[in-house]
Amino acid sequence: MKSIISVCLVVLLIGCTTIKGTQQEINSGDYSSAIHNSVNKIAKDKYSKKAKAYADLLFEAYHKYQSQLLDQVNYLKQDDAFNNAERIFSAYKTLKGNQQKIKPLLPLEGTNGSLDFNFVEVNSKLIKAKSTYADALFNSAINLLETQQISESRTAYNQLQKVKNLEPSYPKLEETIEIAYNNGLSFVYMNLKNSTQMVLPKAFQESLLSLNTYNLNDFWTVYHNSKLPNISYDREIIVDFQQFNYSPERLLEREINLEREVVDGWQYKLNRKGDYVLDEDGNRVKEDRVVVVKALLFETIQSKEVEVLANVKFIDALNQQQVLSKPMRSLFVFENKFATYQGDIRALTKADRQLLQGQFVDYPTNEMMLIDAANDIKLKLKSILKNNM
Repeated sequence: MKSIISVCLVVLLIGCTTIKGTQQEINSGDYSSAIHNSVNKIAKDKYSKKAKAYADLLFEAYHKYQSQLLDQVNYLKQDDAFNNAERIFSAYKTLKGNQQKIKPLLPLEGTNGSLDFNFVEVNSKLIKAKSTYADALFNSAINLLETQQISESRTAYNQLQKVKNLEPSYPKLEETIEIAYNNGLSFVYMNLKNSTQMVLPKAFQESLLSLNTYNLNDFWTVYHNSKLPNISYDREIIVDFQQFNYSPERLLEREINLEREVVDGWQYKLNRKGDYVLDEDGNRVKEDRVVVVKALLFETIQSKEVEVLANVKFIDALNQQQVLSKPMRSLFVFENKFATYQGDIRALTKADRQLLQGQFVDYPTNEMMLIDAANDIKLKLKSILKNNM
């Protein structure tokens, strides 16, 4: 009995606290939350005992919020500042949204009778505010484009996209968006420089300059590996190779003693006295016969390395001044492993047996090593470009 009373008290307290909390939101000026909470409570059960209390709270919160928004609009209309157009449009959107939340619940009864929300006419005001905001955005974008600056053109593009969301058929919108996008593009020219005495293989150069494999192009940046006419480049990237260090051809041979326990058939199980162990039916119990097998593995490792050292230089294409230089190091290792063995093959692991399939191969030439190193160089270069562009 006590537990039932306790549960009822908790439920009652929660209900009072929620109503009280909504009233506190109104008192603190958080009308949006008060409207949201009240609408949700009424929508669950419009004819509950608490519905009238929430209806009163909703009525109070809505009219205070409406008054606040309209006062804000009247104040903002006194100034033609660019940001004001957005704030006016936002105020009318909020007012319209609040009305749409409440209308499905009407009519509503408060504690003192029927509640007349007396909605203000907002549709025409919202349409006009949207048009004014679109005009403000478009005019601002035009002013930004006149600067012929990349950053301002990108800002203009973003503003024009907002215009498109507001009024897709806005006059001259699509052509202006295209102009803003083209003016906001940044073109980067990437080239290789060889400061060593070695000749770079053609395949190596072609691989590094195959820019489509880098996935560098983003919405605003386009990379070229050859200069195109009528393109004004903003930045040049020069990959200046400083050293190519090749190791000698190395051959490592080693012997590895292998020893493993393996199952070699079966045997009858014996107890400590040497007697056969029997099961419940009197039959002799069988067990795996484990033996130790040994082998000698003769492993051969062929290896050769190339270390590539370079500087990645970032050049301001407008004044041909270097703005940044980043060191780049790449190491490519050729390695071939194979093996033979003596003894019991069962002593070899699965990895050991795979080595038996290999054999001696010719060492790659320096040119082949450099071509093979291109993929790692591209990964290093891509990381540098992504972090510094």
